[in-house]
Amino acid sequence: MNKKPAARELFAVERRADGTYRFAGSTLISQSGDLEMQVTGGEVYAIAVDDFGILYQAGLDLEVGQTVRPTHFQGWLYVCTEPGKLPTDEPEWWPEIGDNPARSVGTARLQATRYYQPIAHGPIHYELI
Repeated sequence: MNKKPAARELFAVERRADGTYRFAGSTLISQSGDLEMQVTGGEVYAIAVDDFGILYQAGLDLEVGQTVRPTHFQGWLYVCTEPGKLPTDEPEWWPEIGDNPARSVGTARLQATRYYQPIAHGPIHYELI
């Protein structure tokens, strides 16, 4: 994303010959794109999902890597870069600007990141191993 590799959850759904769908596999992908699935010969659709984050909660303890979603979502999420506690009052959220430095939010530090809606592809070609 934005010309950078990104790890995303990937789900595979198989459409069988009788028209029913079944879950075929899932993984966290980054650069390889490999996914182990169990299929029965039907068409396979791949769905990539971005982390939608934890809805803002006053006083919530955050750990590095956790993602926070504002109450009034406007396309941006905030990744914790230094652990701490969110403030009592929801902050004024900001978009990713320039070098995008992390900002203090309560006692934690958060960095803005764009949210990407789920995308799906298919039917995809797969290789039986």
